[in-house]
Parts: sequence; C-alpha cells; structure tokens
Amino acid sequence: MAKTKKVPKPTVWKGNRQPVYQAVAYSPCGRYLAAAGGESPRKYNVVVWCAASGEMLDSILVDDSMATQICFHPDGKRLITAGMKPDSIAIRPITDLAKATASPPVSNYYIWDVSLSPDGKKLFVCSWDDNAYLVDLATGKSKLFPGTKGAEYGSSLFAPSGKTIAVATASEGRVCVLHATSGKCLTRFRAHDDNCQVLAFSHEGEYLATGGEGKKRTGEIAIWSTKTWKVVWKRNANRITVNGGAFSADDRLLATVGNDNVVMLFDVAEEKLVEKLPGRKNELFGAVSFSPTGLQLAAADGKLQVWDLDETYGGQ
Repeated sequence: MAKTKKVPKPTVWKGNRQPVYQAVAYSPCGRYLAAAGGESPRKYNVVVWCAASGEMLDSILVDDSMATQICFHPDGKRLITAGMKPDSIAIRPITDLAKATASPPVSNYYIWDVSLSPDGKKLFVCSWDDNAYLVDLATGKSKLFPGTKGAEYGSSLFAPSGKTIAVATASEGRVCVLHATSGKCLTRFRAHDDNCQVLAFSHEGEYLATGGEGKKRTGEIAIWSTKTWKVVWKRNANRITVNGGAFSADDRLLATVGNDNVVMLFDVAEEKLVEKLPGRKNELFGAVSFSPTGLQLAAADGKLQVWDLDETYGGQ
C-alpha cells in the first residue's frame, strides 16, 4: 500500500441534540449516514445526514437511556433502532424518523446488542437476561433463539450469507458461531482475555474481526478465517480495549475504535497498522463505519466526525 503524504483531518458534522457515540451506520446505497447516542438519563438522539453534503436531514429524541444499535434495512429506506429497553426496537422511515413501527417487548430485561439479517427480515437480540432472541420484523414477534438460554452473549453479527451468527461472551473472551436456523454451535473459541466483541465480517464473508482486551490490559484485535476458524493474525490496537470496527468496501482495511480518541487503520493482507486518525482531545470514540464506496470514514465520539479518504485508504 502506498504511503499517504498527509493524514486527512475530519469534518465535524452538526445537528445532533445529544452526544452521539454509541452507533454509526451508512445506508447500503451510500446516500445516508446515521448515528445515535445520548447521555440524558431518559432520552437518546437518532440523526440522519446526507452523506454527500453533510446536511442534517432528520433528528429525533427517543425515550430511552441509551442507544444500543442502529441498522439500515437492505432497501435503504428504513432504519432499525434499538435502545436498552426491551420494547425499544423500532423500524423508522428515513424520511420521517418519528413515524416508528415498534416491536413488542423482547423480554423483561434490557437489550445488550442487536444484529440485522442480510435479507432484513430478522433481528438477533442479545438480552440482559442472559438469553438471545430472534425477532420477525414483519410481525414484530420474538422467540427464544434455540440453544441460547443462559448464554450471556453481549454482541452478535449475522454472516453475509445469513447462514451463521457470530456471538461473543464478553467476560469469557469467547466467540461462538451459531447456525442461524437451528441455533447449533458450530464452533467455539477463545478470542481475547476479556471484553470480547464481534466487530465485523468482511463483505465476502472470508474473515471475522473481533476485538477485546489482551493479557496486559491493552486493546487487541484479531482476524479469523471463516473456513477454518483459526486466527489469521492478532495485533495490539486501541488503548485498554476495542469496542468498534469496520472493514473498508474492498476489505483491504479494518478500522477500529476503543478506549481512546484515535481511529486505527490496519492493512488486512499486510497484517499491520498503517494509519492513526486522531479525533478530539479527551474524547473517546464508540463506533466507526466505512461508506460503501470506501471514500468516507465516519466515527462518533459525541460528535460525528467524517474523514474524506482517497484510494490510498479505502477507495474502490
């Protein structure tokens, strides 16, 4: 990879009414960029911007203590949002975020994380009651996912094929790969010492990236082959732990964020750190996302920060 002459600087996008740091996502078509977060004890903010101009298109406050995840539907017209409350899952039109179709409560406990299936029909939910649930988004009905009672999963990801789901048990540092229909655990392995999270599948499904805490309480990332489920490489990353990650559009790069104010860019094939993109002083990044073209990178640290990249980094 050619060495860049100058580290790009981010642009801070405006319009959010609460600090956004818990979730960031681009729409599949690349036209929209959404972020969510908040520090109010009763409300969090969901915001949608035009990805080309940075213009804020819509913003709402949601009655919940914090956002857990946002996911664009494959049709690019709807946004699925989830807070901590068990009845917080909602489908929102991009053109009118307040016009929400809410799902019934998944359980009687808070939500840790959600993951949308590639076809946009189902939502996998990790709950604070140590169980996992599958929500049918067409009906809003949910059911206990097979084999996950008492599993204590804290993060989850559907594989691009939709046939498997990767889940992580944070405190054990373990990842389990589940069959998406039967719930059968196909493989299970120790990924990190603590705070383990599944970060991202590569777009072709060849790799799974995980993040967590290493033996010396340093942030750590790992790339796993989805054919063998053996580690391809493992490296130190952000300070203390890694809590967010995304592959570039062509899967050349992996961006990570953690307990610091730096977005780290790793070359997947060369297995090395190629750039550090600094954010605001004394702030922590909580989420990161590449645009579908790879020419933009967005990360949230209370403000939404967007880098315009060239082909040196993530362009196709």
